[in-house]
Amino acid sequence: MQISRGVRIPLAELQLLGLKVTRDGGALYLLEGARYGIQTSLYRAEIVPGSGPVPHVHPYLEIFVIEAGQGRYQVGDDEIDASAGDIVLVPPNMPHGFVNTGEARLRHVAIHEGAEHIIATSVTGEPR
Repeated sequence: MQISRGVRIPLAELQLLGLKVTRDGGALYLLEGARYGIQTSLYRAEIVPGSGPVPHVHPYLEIFVIEAGQGRYQVGDDEIDASAGDIVLVPPNMPHGFVNTGEARLRHVAIHEGAEHIIATSVTGEPR
């Protein structure tokens, strides 16, 4: 599909991934840009308290836009506490992860600068 006008993509059309965040009781949805002829992909995530992915890397920039809740984002050696309204930037090939540090669900959109979702490499070797 090539985008030539405005397009609405319902949540039901996004791919629900069975990664750790989902297995812990949250939800992780993927919109892969290549499917729509665009150079950006994104995740829409809902993370339960105490949950988050294992540390991993991507070969492109990742931008987290926090919509609700609060979390601690580990980016390289830096720990960044972020909450609703904040944005966290992760450089390409930088080990990163996050955990929901609040009492409610953490909701964020993770924008990936890549048309295709490249499965991130786990830094620890744990399953994603």
